[in-house]
Amino acid sequence: MDSIVRALRGIDRRLFLEKQLTFQNDLVWCVVCDIGSGQPPVTLFEWRDPRGEPLPLDSGIVERVQRMERDGERLAQRALDANARMVESQRRQSRDAYVEIARDMIPRIEDRRRPVFPRSQALRMSRDKRRAQGEKI
Repeated sequence: MDSIVRALRGIDRRLFLEKQLTFQNDLVWCVVCDIGSGQPPVTLFEWRDPRGEPLPLDSGIVERVQRMERDGERLAQRALDANARMVESQRRQSRDAYVEIARDMIPRIEDRRRPVFPRSQALRMSRDKRRAQGEKI
């Protein structure tokens, strides 16, 4: 690992290696760039195979960095733009899912004869008991 970190620092002194936890709870090695100027460090890429599985740490990570563009600010901006596109895509998918749920639920709410959620026998028995005790339900 030390030789890989030294090789990354030789390419650009702002690069470092970090193991990060992904949204799928995978631990994956990432090359991170400290862009400074009050910005948090930006992950440039995750070391994965084409199927998306995390790869063990080896010198291939340095070769991939060498093939990348060397301008740190443009790399950081590209990574920030890609992250913004991913966030917008996930928001759009979430919004579409909510629209689909609304299309299913609104007719059920408007049709008062049919309950939105099925009522259980235990609920009826509980209400009968409360009515028997004199509560107005």
